[in-house]
Amino acid sequence: MTSIGINDALPEDVIGYILSFLDVPTLVQNKAVCQSWELLCTHMIDQKVSTPQAFQSHDELKRTVNQYMKGNAADAEEIGTTYVWPIGRWDVSKVEDFSSLF
Repeated sequence: MTSIGINDALPEDVIGYILSFLDVPTLVQNKAVCQSWELLCTHMIDQKVSTPQAFQSHDELKRTVNQYMKGNAADAEEIGTTYVWPIGRWDVSKVEDFSSLF
């Protein structure tokens, strides 16, 4: 992971420490700033949610999608920590029924 372009005078461990205080949704939003930020934020997201939990049922996935769609920051942090970010990385391999999710 490199922080070139952000501030060459700021050590990476300091940048990582600062970013560790941000919640997952904020890190996801900040990935769009520039390529360096994308790398740093992705690395921090991976550290926060290194092992995603797979959805076990349609009902669990449906409940989580409903929470996700509300946009509540507290729910978003819990969802990101449990199932990872963004929604495209969710493990739905054990879910057989995808009807009426959205």
